[in-house]
Amino acid sequence: MSEWVIYREDTGDPVPQPDDRLTKYVVTALLEKWPDGWVVTKSEPHQDTPC
Repeated sequence: MSEWVIYREDTGDPVPQPDDRLTKYVVTALLEKWPDGWVVTKSEPHQDTPC
């Protein structure tokens, strides 16, 4: 994950993020080759996978 900062739209203040938030995610994806290129047809996040 990048070092993006989320800001409140109404005040412009940064939104604090929890220290224990996940910064990497494991996802299993199914891709198919279509005439216009690769298309993701299924995406399944793994919630219990430590990174």
